[in-house]
Amino acid sequence: MNSMPLRMLMLCVPLLIGACSGGGPDAVAGDFWDKVRAGDEAGAKALLTKQSRAGFKLERDSPGREGEVRLGKASAQDGIATVSTTLVGAGDHATELAMSTVLVLEDGEWRVDWNQTLGSMLGGIMGELMKGMAE
Repeated sequence: MNSMPLRMLMLCVPLLIGACSGGGPDAVAGDFWDKVRAGDEAGAKALLTKQSRAGFKLERDSPGREGEVRLGKASAQDGIATVSTTLVGAGDHATELAMSTVLVLEDGEWRVDWNQTLGSMLGGIMGELMKGMAE
């Protein structure tokens, strides 16, 4: 009896369970930004890493509160995932900020690492400034 199909099934079952439960990095990132946009600080904090929770404060001008948040596909490796994220400002002069939402596996669940996500945001801002100066 060939055990290859059984091995493949055993490797795929955890992935299928994660995808069905909605707990993959894409879903967690989407849920996080939905809570940020809704002003649900407690809900957003629940999706953060333990280390990120202490420094997280949701205010009216917090990134992602106004405008639109567009999420791309997640890429994950070694317990760290990034989801390409674009924050689109509200108003007549809506600007777009490309960044990454960074997630880590913590106690078997994907959690947003707010500190690394902010670092990504700062990198996106610097890129936009450099592009503006070049123009």
